Amino acid sequence: MPASKRLEYGGHALVWAGDWTPAGARQAISGAARAGYDYIEIALLDPWKVDIGLTKNLLQEYGLRAHASLGLSPTTDVTSTNPAIVAQGDALLRQATDVLAGLAGLNSAASSTVRSANMRGRPLFKIAPTPWRRCNASRTMPPREASILISKS
Repeated sequence: MPASKRLEYGGHALVWAGDWTPAGARQAISGAARAGYDYIEIALLDPWKVDIGLTKNLLQEYGLRAHASLGLSPTTDVTSTNPAIVAQGDALLRQATDVLAGLAGLNSAASSTVRSANMRGRPLFKIAPTPWRRCNASRTMPPREASILISKS
């Protein structure tokens, strides 16, 4: 039986660059494009420092989509029994989702709507308390699809 969707391949940004500065972003995205990948996985170590406009322009320039990953530390563990720690983790996950929504061409209001739709209106930290979870920031306009893989360390 033929596959209905072709396999896509991506590479992690840290293969090409050690940070997500403007120079690092260009080096990683251009490297992934030269290697023939369909997408690049961005390490959202600090999603508040990602230059969404620059990253979006580079992705468009090189014809790639973005996926992202980040780790949740003991101070951002959304499965914690401490509400303050859960709140910090929730803020981190929301910012990461906003970054990916921005890269997919969604505005902040759309990001909230996507987040609510994907999470069925529940806060991000209430979804499947497993060692990892995947939430898609956008499934519209496939050339600009974005997703995030979140792991608990």
